Amino acid sequence: MKTFGRVLVALDGSSLAERGLRLLGAISGPTGPNEVALLRVVAPRDDATLDEARAYLDIQREAAPGGSAVLIPTVGEDAATEILETTEDGYDLVVLMTHGRGGLKRWAQGSVAERVVRHCPIPLLLGNARTEVLPERIERILVPLDGSEHAASVLGLVKQLAPELDAEVVLVSAYWIDPHHRLHSMGFDTREIQAATEAHVADHEVLLKRHGISTSSVVALNEPAELILKAAESTSSDLIAMTTHGRSGVRRWVLGSVAEKVLRVSPVPVLLARVG
Repeated sequence: MKTFGRVLVALDGSSLAERGLRLLGAISGPTGPNEVALLRVVAPRDDATLDEARAYLDIQREAAPGGSAVLIPTVGEDAATEILETTEDGYDLVVLMTHGRGGLKRWAQGSVAERVVRHCPIPLLLGNARTEVLPERIERILVPLDGSEHAASVLGLVKQLAPELDAEVVLVSAYWIDPHHRLHSMGFDTREIQAATEAHVADHEVLLKRHGISTSSVVALNEPAELILKAAESTSSDLIAMTTHGRSGVRRWVLGSVAEKVLRVSPVPVLLARVG
């Protein structure tokens, strides 16, 4: 059974958005998903018609993994709403490039993409304009952990995906005290946090290896988002897999902080699983 059997790809008519099909190919493995649906939302006041949207999607279907796709041209006032409502039809993954443009409608964080990220109930595969070279295949998946089970919950998805792609998993975790937190002013010993962080990562590393997944780890003193981005570069990771909500005793990861910074800055595609 494939991790992502039914996949929805949102297209806005831009060449950047179309790169999402290539990204899907990289994460799908050699056989591709069981079904790929291509969604194109036409605003009522756009010059484009439904027939034109269907003709556009018909051209794009050739780039879909497996060479075929279900076409969903639709009229809607709000693209984010249309994407979210379509996910309710039993899809396993949404693919979305976060900076695309179609006519006068701009898809950017703070707009369509951000609202989909905040409310999508299923995993999202996100690429952006910073991703200059899309991977041909996913060979290494970086997974940020923060000591919480919320952040670690993405490993359930990774344990299914990594064997399909024959990919290595790199666990990364920062031990860090926010300089504005009261523990910092109290001179809290970071060695205790370091030991707890290393133990937490080591436990998950052992579990992944028991599943036959090649696994390594990076643990360092740093601000979490900065460490994630540096580790993605230093380990030549092709994908970051993380949750939108995580929590540690001295630092909370929520969309709007760590996850949002990674999404905005990362040149590496992000597989995002929403928790809570």
